[in-house]
Amino acid sequence: MQMVNVTTQELSEAKTELWDIKELNTRTNIKIPTIRKFVQLKRIPYVKIGKLVRFRPQEIEMWIEHRGIVPDLDTACTVNDGSCFDFEIAHNA
Repeated sequence: MQMVNVTTQELSEAKTELWDIKELNTRTNIKIPTIRKFVQLKRIPYVKIGKLVRFRPQEIEMWIEHRGIVPDLDTACTVNDGSCFDFEIAHNA
């Protein structure tokens, strides 16, 4: 039997939690067909282990954070009915 040296980094990566598609659905409420489509189009980070598709929670969290949209005050308000004024006050507070 051959001894294999394992680094601390490799050991920590081996302990990394992976989610299956059902766990990702439960945690994010993204529908399973949507997740499958995102995987097919490579629009979501995933790991392939043989035929299995798994998701690293840290990568999913970063993916979700980078998909957020911050409104631009210059273009967000196009109606002069007073609703934009409230948004600007709340935004600048």
